[in-house]
Amino acid sequence: YNLRRPVPCPAGTYCHAGTAVDVSNMKNFTTPQPCFESMYCPEGSVDPMGAGDCPVGFYCPFGQKISCPVGTYCPRDGHWDPLPCPPGTFNGMVGQRRCSVCSHGFICPGFGRIDPAICPNGFVCSKKQLSSPNLRCPPGFYCPNGTATSDPFRNDTTVRPYPCAAGAYCLGGVGYDETRKGNFLYSQPCTEGFYCELASSSPKGSGLCPR
Repeated sequence: YNLRRPVPCPAGTYCHAGTAVDVSNMKNFTTPQPCFESMYCPEGSVDPMGAGDCPVGFYCPFGQKISCPVGTYCPRDGHWDPLPCPPGTFNGMVGQRRCSVCSHGFICPGFGRIDPAICPNGFVCSKKQLSSPNLRCPPGFYCPNGTATSDPFRNDTTVRPYPCAAGAYCLGGVGYDETRKGNFLYSQPCTEGFYCELASSSPKGSGLCPR
């Protein structure tokens, strides 16, 4: 004969004295009963509050402790549902109490991001916690993706605007060091009869070609 002994109440439930089975039947108190939402009930719980509030970094929808998934956070005790990371933040790890702030040169659009997106060509992302770029590339320059400052004369970083090539001009918002006539995300050819020096911002550049 097998030795008969008490078995712990299943995780996520609690058991009154006299519980005889391990399968729950609502409101039948001779069976395990579900714990309160947002409470953590480990095996062997004897009341609907179990071990108390769900701990930070977890959520407890049915009395069971689940790590908050990527793209969410659980900042306090007693979560029954994880919170999505707000715009401007991201989280690529499970079980976190806070989301990470998007850094310079990146954006975090929308809710629930798991990683930041690089600042798009033609724009500048010079602040932290951006959900979209905060500046267009300045006229006379082009901004490759990941540009983190609008100052083209900063020598302490490579993620800055670069001058438009000689023979072409750049309106605001140019993102590529290449000329494509009619596509203003690219530099444009200088007007015939005029000359455009480095970093020109108008079609007539520096004026008429000298004779």
